[in-house]
Amino acid sequence: MGFPEEEKILTAREAADLLKVTVQTIKNYIYQGKIKAFKTPGGHHRILESELLSQLETLMREIQQDKVAGEGFDVLQQVDVKTKGAQFVAVRALLQVLDKRQHFPWNHSKRVADYVTSMSEKIGLSSDETKKIELAALLHDIGKIEISEDILNKPESLSDEEFNIIRRHPEIGENIVKEIESLQEAGPLIRSHHERFDGKGYPAGLAGDSIPLGGRIIAVAEIFDGLTSNTPFHSPLSQQEAIDILKRYSGKQLDPTLVQTFIGTISKTA
Repeated sequence: MGFPEEEKILTAREAADLLKVTVQTIKNYIYQGKIKAFKTPGGHHRILESELLSQLETLMREIQQDKVAGEGFDVLQQVDVKTKGAQFVAVRALLQVLDKRQHFPWNHSKRVADYVTSMSEKIGLSSDETKKIELAALLHDIGKIEISEDILNKPESLSDEEFNIIRRHPEIGENIVKEIESLQEAGPLIRSHHERFDGKGYPAGLAGDSIPLGGRIIAVAEIFDGLTSNTPFHSPLSQQEAIDILKRYSGKQLDPTLVQTFIGTISKTA
């Protein structure tokens, strides 16, 4: 059986590592026809990565229904124990897939979620509302799963056409989480995290308080982490340099009240 050179073929172990389940779960899904696979001449199962990714949403629902969160793997320790389980199995699996497609570590999403949690608590949001925004922060870039790696990882400036493709990721992300019942509440916040306080953002051009609060919170945290992170595209700025940029964005790109809240929060942890 021949495949193009660029087609990645996974072992059952590699597929299990990707989805954060046991090898036996993968084998069970193969036997049940839930995962498409083929056998080598030696009788070993092999899975095309593209086939696995194309079945991802269905597999997430299967994982939820089978409650494989009890299989003993480690999931997002910063999340309250009541919200662990199938929901965060889905989150982890989605982020693992995104991680393999772009040169930006998933720890970016975790750090943004940590910042978001601190800000939400600072302004007095309830535990449930804080967890909802934290979940959206973890998944804010998940729409990039459907964007070409050539665009995601392009070191040069993007063309107008390429930038317009990138601009679709908040809507794509919302559509992805709509398909997973336990993640649906995160959708509007994922969709709105690139809206601007002055109305010049995307995808809807919302302004001020018409932007969901969670989206406004994520926007502040994401920009700060992007500025202070070491990526293939730029060296990190110091905390003070990043704070100075947030101040310049205040009232334009970012909610001024939330910028002040964030600065107060980050200063205490410096």
